[in-house]
Amino acid sequence: MDKDIIIRLEREEDYRENENLIRESFWNVYCPG
Repeated sequence: MDKDIIIRLEREEDYRENENLIRESFWNVYCPG
C-alpha cells in the first residue's frame, strides 16, 4: 500500500469540483449565507 500523495496549491480549474466536494461532505451542516 505504497501511494504517492502530491500536495499542491489549488488551481482555478479546481474551484468548482472542490466546492462540490466540500458541500457534499458537510451536507448536514452546510447552509448558504
